[in-house]
Amino acid sequence: MRDCGAQHTDFAAKDQTGTELSIPFAPPSDALDLNPASPFWRRDHHAGRRPRLLARSRALSALRRRFEGEGFVEVEPAALQVSPGNETHLHGFATSLIGPDGRSHVAYLHTSPEFSMKKLLAAGEQRIASLGHVWRNRERTATHHPEFTMLEWYRPGAGMGSGQAGLAA
Repeated sequence: MRDCGAQHTDFAAKDQTGTELSIPFAPPSDALDLNPASPFWRRDHHAGRRPRLLARSRALSALRRRFEGEGFVEVEPAALQVSPGNETHLHGFATSLIGPDGRSHVAYLHTSPEFSMKKLLAAGEQRIASLGHVWRNRERTATHHPEFTMLEWYRPGAGMGSGQAGLAA
């Protein structure tokens, strides 16, 4: 996730080379506020947010159509993982997973779909994309939210320029 000035980064994307890209999106100011002064479920409050909701929906649909048109398979890696990842600068949210035997095990919300997607590449997938929620702890600021939507895609054998050119088109 990158700082986009006064805007919040709701979309973070990684191309097949691992380069992280950002698409700015302004969030509601009371996001994650457990007692908002003006709850989002009130019609008068929601009316001002609806145009952003519709624009976001159109953007997500357009991204999915674009990747489908280029022969990508959309994958949805599991959000709950046994490890938060090995990146020292990323911190996962821990939770307790209760097994059928009643024993508790630590599990983490994933900070990126990368590891799961790379296992699919190792299994032979050629064009995969993931557009879904990820969670990063310790990233709450005026411009960063701990839960955000990430677009990540892989095309083995394609050069770095092809991913950047695809974004520009």
